[in-house]
Amino acid sequence: MIEYPEIVYKYRSWKGFHKDILLKNEIYFASPNELNDPFDFRIPRNWSLLTDEQMVEFAESRINSFTNIPFGQIEDYKKFILNKLKNDKELQSESDTFTYEKQNLDFGVLSLSKTYKGVSMWSHYADSHKGFCVGFKTKELVGSGELGYGHVEYLNDFPQINPLESSATNTANIQIYSKSKEWEYEKEFRILKIKIDGFKNKANRIHAFKDQAIAEIILGMEIIEDDKKTIIEMAKSKNIKVYQIHQIPFTFEIEKKEIKY
Repeated sequence: MIEYPEIVYKYRSWKGFHKDILLKNEIYFASPNELNDPFDFRIPRNWSLLTDEQMVEFAESRINSFTNIPFGQIEDYKKFILNKLKNDKELQSESDTFTYEKQNLDFGVLSLSKTYKGVSMWSHYADSHKGFCVGFKTKELVGSGELGYGHVEYLNDFPQINPLESSATNTANIQIYSKSKEWEYEKEFRILKIKIDGFKNKANRIHAFKDQAIAEIILGMEIIEDDKKTIIEMAKSKNIKVYQIHQIPFTFEIEKKEIKY
């Protein structure tokens, strides 16, 4: 069983639909093609890694999976599959298109961080420190059992997946939880919502949570005063602790200080 941090964080601006995380207790599970990393989930099985022996093995397994191939056509069908495998560029394109379209339809992704101290995170995802950050009790989000979760692994090298040497589970884990080392500052903890029949529309990607799922609300150091008052009043009505980010003097680091209301 994967261990998870007690609290995970979602950085937000206090604009438009981003407010819904506090005003409506709603979080959005994005399609993989909505994520800001163009390589996210785009780690394909590499068909060019197959050896000649593995190509034959794959072709025979495909033939054995069908029961309606006339006996006299088995060798012709085997040759067809082998030719397709040897033309790996065509097969790669077809395989990638099918996989990515399926992932976009079936997967919902909630990207969270294991830290509230990410200065770059406040800049990129919280309106240049004018937004806020919600600290969620991880157990409240994943405890129902209907959601998957895991820690993102940050890698120097792009993963190479041999279609016949990696199980379906291992392949999925690599594709879902692997990112370039350049994103390591995000310290991402990822929660998944999966619908095998596909999400019909964006409304199906919205997930409601209860007030007790929120451990704390943290305000950015540059938050507008009116926004600050609004969020504090809302938190007060729900008995949620509120903090604000401050610079640790003479450093590039930040810390949170509780706001007493």
